[in-house]
Amino acid sequence: MPGPIVVGLALDDRNAAPMALGRLLARVSGGSLALVHAYPYEPLTVPLPEYEDELRDDSLAALRRAAEHLDGEFEVTVHAHARISAAYGLHDAAERLGASAVVVGSSHRGRLGRVLSGGVAARLLHGAPCPVAVAPVDYAGPDEDSLRIAVAYDGRLESREALETAVALARGGRGTVSTVTVEEPVAVATSPMPPGWVGQREHAAARHLAAEGAVAEAHDRIPDDLLGSTDLLTGHAAEILSAVSADVDLMLCGSRGYGPVRAVLLGGVSSALAHRCACPLLVVPRGHAAGLAGGGGSSRTVAAPG
Repeated sequence: MPGPIVVGLALDDRNAAPMALGRLLARVSGGSLALVHAYPYEPLTVPLPEYEDELRDDSLAALRRAAEHLDGEFEVTVHAHARISAAYGLHDAAERLGASAVVVGSSHRGRLGRVLSGGVAARLLHGAPCPVAVAPVDYAGPDEDSLRIAVAYDGRLESREALETAVALARGGRGTVSTVTVEEPVAVATSPMPPGWVGQREHAAARHLAAEGAVAEAHDRIPDDLLGSTDLLTGHAAEILSAVSADVDLMLCGSRGYGPVRAVLLGGVSSALAHRCACPLLVVPRGHAAGLAGGGGSSRTVAAPG
């Protein structure tokens, strides 16, 4: 069984979107849910344990009420901790619980139906110990029972691990997996190239050949019964992937290829997607492809503090 899906809740009117996305990921991965709230508390010169206990009890009560809406569909635990930073609280909970993913909501300033990573999401998307999923504003879950998943794929290790995760989720959600490989235009030189320099035409041909190879590789890596499409498109990656995201239920991408293994680290494309994706975005760090590879299913609800 995979680790729990950690869902970060603000315990206000922003709860619905991350709850819906956490519920989806738990269903298709066969995992449980851990509802987490980091309540703001900083001990003063003279600690006030009674006040902190009251904050914790109120938070746990609100988390249990949120768990009741799941109607016994999943095993659920609730966790409330005193943390100055909500992002730090979720990071800490993910490490302690061995989370398979952390789910957060978008900034309330974002457009409806679009991802806009706010302060908590932005911090988690730089160093989280597991995949991070961001739910668009007012997200309520997919419209269909089957799940349409798209993966930004360029043939690198990070994109291969994102694709592996997508295949596992599609298997649990009776869905399909499509990949999008983007061939960015080659800049036109404004001055003569020095002797021995590879010409623009040769450079463009090499990039096109690499892109075609990535498309063929993606096709081979997706099981036939889950295969949607493997597209090669030309343009600016962030713009194309954002447009594609409007027609799918979940977008996956890998994190930047350097930095700590099993830690999210955004690159240029994933960072742009975190601000404009039209569906939930799941960013998968290197070394964590198997984290969400569950088999689907559900279990009873057990709301308990932890």
